[in-house]
Amino acid sequence: VDQSKPVSEVMTKAPLITAQEGVSAEAALGLLRRHKIEKLPIVDGHGKLTGLITVKDFVKTEQFPLATKDSDGRLLVGAAVGVGD
Repeated sequence: VDQSKPVSEVMTKAPLITAQEGVSAEAALGLLRRHKIEKLPIVDGHGKLTGLITVKDFVKTEQFPLATKDSDGRLLVGAAVGVGD
């Protein structure tokens, strides 16, 4: 995939529903519901794909409200490594 292409050249032409970077969770969920779609591409000011919000993101947030997330709402994952004896 040529990442320099605008998302509008790669995905289905009509209707292409996207949101700008920085869209609020409430606005994203509203777009998903209003357009009856499960995936919402996030694009920058040049139309370049920078992320994807899915209905499952909201389901998981509801199921696991205490999950640790960074300042952008992304899941943080930790691991422990033992050195053995």
